[in-house]
Amino acid sequence: MHLLLSGLCAIGFSALALGMARHQHELLGRPLRRTAGLAWRALGALTLVLAWGLAWGGWGAALGAVMFWAHAMLAAGLVYLGLMVHRRTL
Repeated sequence: MHLLLSGLCAIGFSALALGMARHQHELLGRPLRRTAGLAWRALGALTLVLAWGLAWGGWGAALGAVMFWAHAMLAAGLVYLGLMVHRRTL
């Protein structure tokens, strides 16, 4: 359950990052069309909502919220670290 939740959060934050023009330019060399950016942001938000629901269903409301936010912070930090490493290795 922890691995699935961490993976969903990482996918969600990665999709949110790809929805931003700055990260699109850094990772892809060019910004995507507006509709593609919106689609990436929507995918990221939906993935995080799915992760929230999975945590809530697995551990209940209180512990599920704590687990979700812990996994979300870890995933956001890893995505941010990945973006920093990518930026510095170019």
